[in-house]
Amino acid sequence: MSWSKYGVSFVPTSTSVTLLMVSNIFEANGNDIAIDDIELSVCSDSVDLCTEHDTHESTSIFLITFGEGSSMYSNKTPSDFNFTTNHSQNLHISLGLGHFGLINKVPGNISAWHSDSLDHTPTDDDGYMFLVDVGHINDQIFNYKINNLCIGLRYGFSAYFANIFKAGCNAPEPDVRLEVRAAKEDGDLIASKSTGDIPQCNNMTWSKH
Repeated sequence: MSWSKYGVSFVPTSTSVTLLMVSNIFEANGNDIAIDDIELSVCSDSVDLCTEHDTHESTSIFLITFGEGSSMYSNKTPSDFNFTTNHSQNLHISLGLGHFGLINKVPGNISAWHSDSLDHTPTDDDGYMFLVDVGHINDQIFNYKINNLCIGLRYGFSAYFANIFKAGCNAPEPDVRLEVRAAKEDGDLIASKSTGDIPQCNNMTWSKH
């Protein structure tokens, strides 16, 4: 299971934006993905000065690692991390289409998965990750509204992703679109970038894109 970091950079046109992760594909079975270390940071190539915040190269605005714990499933919810999703939370091993769990290792109930593989965050023990059985195309996996951005600074929105299926399995490869939109209903698109097909691998590892 290979972890890859994908991201999109943007310059906000207002002080508030919505950060989204959206599915690019629909598959009734097997569109399963692990997500960790979701981050918004200030990029070094700022296009203007920011007078409201003391910013430095690659300053992190937020980093969601989902915490840690000895129980396989965390009882924390998306609201504890200030985001929403239209997927439903499960607190047991069997995830279904359109469901997710915050888990500290990949469950072993499906032989094609990288069972017992751990999260990406290097500084936690029994760290949790966001495991999603992605539902329909354009389903929102992640929705986070952020305020008090500085117009003229360049930001980066990123996360680590992993396909939890072993190489050679007959399962779709997830494809997720990262979007930045104006923070309003049907907000204008500011930036967008897709992961492309997230590949199956012989071993579960993480990398950054």
